[in-house]
Amino acid sequence: MGLVRKMLYAPAMGKTYASKRNISDLLLSEIVKFSKPKSKILWLTPLRSLRHREAWDLRTNFKIPSQYVNIIPSKEEAGCNLIRKAYSPLLSLAICPKCPTKSCWYRYVLKDFLESDSGVWIATHHFLPFAVFGKVDYVIVDEYDAMIPQHLVTTVHESEVENLIKSGLLNRSVLKKLHKKRMLYKWNHIYWIPMKIFFFDVALYTKELRLLSATPPPREFDFEVTFFNPDDIPEDIIDLFNTRVKIKEEIRMPKTHKIEAYVLSEGVYMSSPKRSKMLEAAANLAGKLSGKVTIIVGSKTERERVYNIITRRYPHLKVARDTEHEYRNLENADIRIIVVGGLINRGWNLDSDYVIAFWQYMKPHEKVQLLQFLTDYYDVNEENLLKYIEYRKHVQTLFRCIRKYDKPHVLILLDHNYYWSFMIFRTLSFLRNSIHFISPNRIPRA
Repeated sequence: MGLVRKMLYAPAMGKTYASKRNISDLLLSEIVKFSKPKSKILWLTPLRSLRHREAWDLRTNFKIPSQYVNIIPSKEEAGCNLIRKAYSPLLSLAICPKCPTKSCWYRYVLKDFLESDSGVWIATHHFLPFAVFGKVDYVIVDEYDAMIPQHLVTTVHESEVENLIKSGLLNRSVLKKLHKKRMLYKWNHIYWIPMKIFFFDVALYTKELRLLSATPPPREFDFEVTFFNPDDIPEDIIDLFNTRVKIKEEIRMPKTHKIEAYVLSEGVYMSSPKRSKMLEAAANLAGKLSGKVTIIVGSKTERERVYNIITRRYPHLKVARDTEHEYRNLENADIRIIVVGGLINRGWNLDSDYVIAFWQYMKPHEKVQLLQFLTDYYDVNEENLLKYIEYRKHVQTLFRCIRKYDKPHVLILLDHNYYWSFMIFRTLSFLRNSIHFISPNRIPRA
């Protein structure tokens, strides 16, 4: 029987650390007993940059020998232009081992992965199919909520697949086999690869599929976000999953904390005059507070405006933004200015004494486009899924700045949506008694 273990921890509660400790203990014990590891582990991260951090951590802090820690290249690092144009991890598994180009290092990385029977292999979320084809024992998907909905379906255009067939790297019999195995569908000149089915298959054919998240999907979407054409999903796969897979859910939250959250009792739209005044007030307040301060804004334009006000009025303070050139200075800055869903949306530690956060409202046309996408390709409540995606992004960004629950934190959350974002997640229920509603004229002062 397969096991799906969902570790749903409040932010900064150590779900990633605990999983790294588990796999390192397993591999090190196997090395002691058999002189080499016996288990094959696939570790998936939401960001390319996190692969190297996790690899370094496993080698350095968890003492796994370097030869057993491997990084799988991502899309942008693929070995040839052909693969980059028609990139799909699934197609690369079918194509690259047969490629005649002997000098392609990407081909050999895939070959090593497929032939290997042990060690840790670190990749991005796109590589979930590797768990099925690579005969992996354990799969750990860090921040698995980031796969909903973007990575639940990947696409490759028919013309690119035809180029691969003409080049002799792919044949139609392989496509038929993938379709028969529920791995690939064709619709409207597009090949669709439904990631939901991979969740089912991974759970069926591995010892454990471990899903880590601080912002887990509501149960209506968890394992239930269906491919756009449910009729193409064989019923037997659902029956197999229900009878052979055990789902274990583990929720962990802090017993005590020192967080006080002041939430504005109304919404403040990004184009409103009130928003402009509050941005200026937030910049003035940040410069007067003692301790580390992070301001979370809704756009790059707002970030630049707040940055200009603070640096002009408080030239003695160290101020850093989440730009590509400055984000490495964020940890040591007195005041950090970051954008919702920006470069530090996941994987950063910017623990702050004070956090002043604005809400990022979607542009109307972008909201319509996303709703249309969800309507076309998913059989779900589109409004609820859209709301979940929006709330998750804000919570993930906010809790990059709250990393120690035994340390006082003051949150000034300048939109009533923050209250509802705390309500939607099971992992944040511990905060409900620490929320104080405020009106615009009662925003805490320095």
